[in-house]
Amino acid sequence: MDHKNRHTANRKHYDHVWSQSAESKVTRRSRRFPFLIILTIFLGAVIQSGCAGVASANSSSDANATRPAALAVSLSPTSLTFPSQQIGTISTSHSVTFTNSGQTTLTFNGNFLISGDFVFGGTGTCGQSLAAGASCLITVKFTPRALGTRTGTVTLNDNAPNSPQTIPLTGTGISSGLTALNISTTSLPSGAVGQAYSASLSATGGNTPYTWSLGSGALPEGLSLSFSGAISGTPTTAGSSTFTAVVTDPGQQSAQKSFSISIANPAGSCEATGGGVCRYVSPTGSDSNPGTSAAPFRTPR
Repeated sequence: MDHKNRHTANRKHYDHVWSQSAESKVTRRSRRFPFLIILTIFLGAVIQSGCAGVASANSSSDANATRPAALAVSLSPTSLTFPSQQIGTISTSHSVTFTNSGQTTLTFNGNFLISGDFVFGGTGTCGQSLAAGASCLITVKFTPRALGTRTGTVTLNDNAPNSPQTIPLTGTGISSGLTALNISTTSLPSGAVGQAYSASLSATGGNTPYTWSLGSGALPEGLSLSFSGAISGTPTTAGSSTFTAVVTDPGQQSAQKSFSISIANPAGSCEATGGGVCRYVSPTGSDSNPGTSAAPFRTPR
């Protein structure tokens, strides 16, 4: 009886332990299941993203392979400035060279546009397209309708990256009864260091009074240019100076011209550019060393 009871008790204990063990395994498996689901979803997303990236790279590569070479254009000159023109008249043609320096054909979109007191010259060579490496001409004429400075623009629309291209236009309209403004002075006299200098610039045409100014370069040191065209002062340095004089009339018509003024040392000067003769004293006192310009003493003859 005791043996049977112990067997029964042992059997119950074994069944209880096995039940707990089985329950524990089921619990562990049930806990692992959500983790496996999340891991599967994550790996699927990574694989899908990688495939999409490869497809995108292939698509980008294909697009680059089929994309045409970049277009590049240039204009020379980049702007046009016309001489003074009488109101109601038409100037001669001025031209701009348009160059397709790219590797593909350039296509113009629509007609060229022009504004202000300007018209196309009618002798241009640009058509609807321009082959790679080719050039064509755009011609323009000035037709002032009023006095003074007139401005305009040529506008070009095409398939180049920097479209539209523009060409600034400038000109001056003058009265029909006036002639073009012109500087009549041909040259200016020379001067000498330390001696008063005086000269005047003259102009014809346009309307008076004229206004003079310095365009570029510089006058000799010590000289200045007045609004009336007078050049005066006392030169301080020998040498030659080149400058551009500009004259403007009340109608904003202008003209310019380049001049040079030479300034020498005064007559009798021992300087090489002067009119005198230099005698150099030997720094050693020896006749075999007649002296040079670097000698510490020198006397004019």
